[in-house]
Amino acid sequence: MTQICFSKQIGFLCCPPLTRQTSFAVLYLRKEFSSSFHKRQYCIAPNLPVVQQNSRCTSSSYDEKRIVFTPHWKVLEAVPLLKGYFFEGYYFRVSIPELSESFSIIYALERKSSGWEYTAQVLNSKSLLFHTFKNSQFWHLEDTFGMGQWQLEGSTLKVGMDLGLPRQLDPSIFFHRIPLGFQWTRHYHCGSLIDDKDSSLSFSWSLDIHSIDGWGSRGRDPQRSTASWLSHIPFLFDPGYQVLMAHGLGNGWLRWKGRSYPIRDCPVYIEKNWGQRFPKKWFWLQCNSFCTEKDLSVTSVGAIRRVLLKLEQEETVGMLSIHHRGRHYLFTNWTSFYVTWEVASWGSWNVVAESTDYFAVLRAWCDSPGHILLGPALNGLQPNTRESLLGHLQIQITEKSTRCKVLDDYSNLAAVEVGGEDKYCWDTVWTDTVLQLPLLLRNVIQYFDGVE
Repeated sequence: MTQICFSKQIGFLCCPPLTRQTSFAVLYLRKEFSSSFHKRQYCIAPNLPVVQQNSRCTSSSYDEKRIVFTPHWKVLEAVPLLKGYFFEGYYFRVSIPELSESFSIIYALERKSSGWEYTAQVLNSKSLLFHTFKNSQFWHLEDTFGMGQWQLEGSTLKVGMDLGLPRQLDPSIFFHRIPLGFQWTRHYHCGSLIDDKDSSLSFSWSLDIHSIDGWGSRGRDPQRSTASWLSHIPFLFDPGYQVLMAHGLGNGWLRWKGRSYPIRDCPVYIEKNWGQRFPKKWFWLQCNSFCTEKDLSVTSVGAIRRVLLKLEQEETVGMLSIHHRGRHYLFTNWTSFYVTWEVASWGSWNVVAESTDYFAVLRAWCDSPGHILLGPALNGLQPNTRESLLGHLQIQITEKSTRCKVLDDYSNLAAVEVGGEDKYCWDTVWTDTVLQLPLLLRNVIQYFDGVE
């Protein structure tokens, strides 16, 4: 039995409620395990520092720039043959630590009864841009990652048609001949978008992308599937999920609402999801720009998702992932004892996880109200997501055998998010625990993990 106390509402220990001034020291873990063979009990109360509110994150160049190949990189690789709604979404984020600013570009590729539709949302700390690609021409590569859009209308229609079939163009030609659209490959991402309702809200960008971490330990393990190799089985889980690049660096420029932002070795993060709709309920946290460590990326998610092989069957899944100096600390139900969390409807996220060797604590909070994003539902994109790029996040890992801190860092540039099918699913604080899978199933998942 695993018991966890985050606040006085839980009632296991007398703990003060978590606020943004609260230290990690108020998080206590007590784990009891008993069987016919043995019984153990211990308590860990790390003496961790209070978060420094005025800490400022900085970026730095990284020596090793390489190509990483994770599963699920191909565009539209999992489109079912059966007709019905299907989406494939991509999330691209670049952070500018010196300015305490981030930009996220979110693409949605939707198959509806009327055909395919394509949209993009661009989020930064203060504004949200939404663009629908009308009269657009979509292209994607079959054998590797690459896709793009040409939006041609009016006087630009003939100019674009002179270029031939939609395809990847030289950046100078793209920006000169394609007024609206984007193109994205493993190494380069550029485009130009305008908000559907506010023409003064514009965004253009040109970024070279250098990979550092995909999903797995660097240089040793094969790159892995975020949701294990089971994510390759069609019609098993909905939605599918894959972190394509846990950490990378971008170089180039952004232009947002007329202001230019030079990008020099700024942190980049990329992920993908696909299926019929987003989970029934979820939270999501991501950060790869920290105050002390330049070689660090953190992702955590908890969700209630559908198991499609059984009618109306659902399951709760949770994960805490830390890529740190080339090593991947992964806490899931096939790698650790448990992942447990307490998440408010907005403003507070607390995650604790434990494996055989390590104990991890993540705490995040957000003073910003965030923005409402559109996410896939059964009837298309719906306002079911709230996200902010101004979250505070502190992550700590302790090695259990020595009780030494492996990692303790803070950021004020975390992406924090909650979402759900309806407004009632977040009426109360969400407290849940994902426990370890049976040994045989864990071994099967780990044996084939990383194999496409």
